[in-house]
Amino acid sequence: MRRTGPLTSVMLLAVARSPPYAQLPVSFNVRPNFMPSKNEKLGGLGRAVQRGDSAAIVAHVVGRAERDSDNHLSLKSRRLTGEDFSGRRLDSFSSIASTFRRCDFRGMRIADASWGAGRRKSTYEACSFDGSHFSSISPGNARFVGCTFHNVNVAEFCAHDVELIDCAFSGMLKKGFLNGSRDRTKIRLFGRRRNVIRGNDFASCEFRDFTFRTGVDLSQQVLPIGDKYVFLSDPTLAIRVARPIVAEWGNSEMQRLASVVLEMWEHDIRDGQKQLFSCIPDSGEFSDVYKELRHIVERTSA
Repeated sequence: MRRTGPLTSVMLLAVARSPPYAQLPVSFNVRPNFMPSKNEKLGGLGRAVQRGDSAAIVAHVVGRAERDSDNHLSLKSRRLTGEDFSGRRLDSFSSIASTFRRCDFRGMRIADASWGAGRRKSTYEACSFDGSHFSSISPGNARFVGCTFHNVNVAEFCAHDVELIDCAFSGMLKKGFLNGSRDRTKIRLFGRRRNVIRGNDFASCEFRDFTFRTGVDLSQQVLPIGDKYVFLSDPTLAIRVARPIVAEWGNSEMQRLASVVLEMWEHDIRDGQKQLFSCIPDSGEFSDVYKELRHIVERTSA
């Protein structure tokens, strides 16, 4: 009978207590035959961490399903209407398979928010997040319908599996993306190929390093406009126009950087994005390049 040594327990606890998994209520009760082979000596949790599979990590964590403390809030299988979370300061927030209707999330400060942890979707309907500051490195499998995000400050929002419908934004989205389609490996787990993203108003929102990928229909969103952004309604045509002009710049650093940007745009097109939206960096070597490319391609998107 194979025993689990103290080193393995320490490794598991260290993983579970490190971001972004620190918000999960963890309690390990390791049985002597927990690891049937050397290749699986970290068990399901270890493999899930190596894959970066947040849903599997949640599934393998043992302990209380819900925790509410001064710094952490975790909710599972809840159906809440009109609940007031406003003004709370949290190190972490996570929701698993829960529904929130007309709930108040205004003025919150959340260091790490997972709006839809686990495999089953969490839904937010007509909720207000106005004035909140949060970061969502892994927002999870969440659906927002008719919610407001006025005057928010979002440090990071990397949305592989988020759905947004008829939501309104103002304030700042500093870094991240919205994906229109899901990783094929997740279809079996989550049961849908595409994320519904439509009817959202971003016109009053400032984007810093935020974009739309893998098939978000930008004609169904209201986007911010101005000198900080590049919008391409027909990116294939825009790239076709830009390439020979950029080639005439010779072997300059500007030409090299512009080619990198064009290649990134082509990659986004191959991944299913039919219109492109890019933020122009405030400074740095790519700032002037984006500005020059915008001047070249803006007539193709008129």
